[in-house]
This record gives sequence, C-alpha cells and structure tokens, in this order.
Amino acid sequence: MSKEKMNEYELLYLARSNDEEAFQLLAQQYHPMFQKMISLLIRKEHGLTRQEALQAAHIGLYHAIFYYREDKKMAFHNFVWLCASREINGLIRRETTYLYSGDALKYSLSHTMNETEGLYLEDTIPSNSFNPETMAASHMLIEAVFGKYPENTTEGQVFKLKMMGYNYREIADQCHISASKASKILQKIKSEFRELFQHYSF
Repeated sequence: MSKEKMNEYELLYLARSNDEEAFQLLAQQYHPMFQKMISLLIRKEHGLTRQEALQAAHIGLYHAIFYYREDKKMAFHNFVWLCASREINGLIRRETTYLYSGDALKYSLSHTMNETEGLYLEDTIPSNSFNPETMAASHMLIEAVFGKYPENTTEGQVFKLKMMGYNYREIADQCHISASKASKILQKIKSEFRELFQHYSF
C-alpha cells in the first residue's frame, strides 16, 4: 500500500520510526486544521507571521507523534490540536511576556493585564516544554479531571479550553460565562487535583 493511501494512525507509527515522508503526509493532512487554528489564534498585534505560527504547529505535530498514547481516551487528531495549539499559544505568550515583563513581578497571577481581551498575567507565562514526564503527567491530569467533570460540563469545557491554550476571555466567550468565573472554576479544579498540578502547569 502506498503511504498516500494510509490512514493517520498508520502514518503515525511510520513517523515514530523517523519516516520523513510519513511525517510530511501527516503535516499535509493536518494543514487545513493548522490554518484554521492560526486564523483563530493569531492577531495582527501579536507581530507574528502565519509561517512562524505554522512552524510552531509542525513542532506540535512532532510532539503529538512521539507522545501520543493509544491506551488513553483521546483521539489522535484531538491530541494534535492540543499540542499544536499549545505551541502556537506558547509563541504568542513569549511575545506577550516580553511586552509585560517590566511589571510582571509586581502582580499576582490573577491580575488582569488586558481588560478588553480578559488577559490574565498567568496567560502570558509560557507552558512547560514537552518532555516524557510532562506528557505523562498531562495524560493523568486529563483522565482525572474528565473523570469527575465530563467535557459536556462547564468545568470540563473550561479545563479543556485552558489546556488548549485559550485565555480566560476566550474561554468565557465560548462557555457563556464571565472571565472571573472561568478563573474561579480553574482554581477550584487546581485545588481538587493539587497533587497532579504539582507536576504539570499551564
């Protein structure tokens, strides 16, 4: 069978064996998703090009390929979205952190940096780098939280969107709640799963 006719899981296993063609075919399959993601996340004021964002998305795809675990209850394409969006938002946050770095240490993490966008100081802190320990903790955290708060609950939605890198205003808009309530929900989840959050943060 030619690689062009393989499904994403077959290409995934080949890409894990450092098959460059398989990786490129996966990148082609996910290109429309990445373009949509970039349109949703990148704004003119961020000062980033679509090519820079696309490179970040490809890094996320690379991480997804090597850290995806088939025994966990998450489809591969959802994990790709999670990894790619985190990389793009990490790129955005590094730019935002630079803008606010002069005053960053003067405020608590819940301080609102931008009233219009609902941007909190903790939204500007880059996510942890991907590594096996971090990803294992991430999977454990996802299973534990969704085990108590399914994705169709407000808590589950807030947690999922935050994991995907959205700021509190964006989460609030999608969940039809206030940014402060979104923050309180996440703080409650962090408190309930404190031990897991000691190994993984966002």
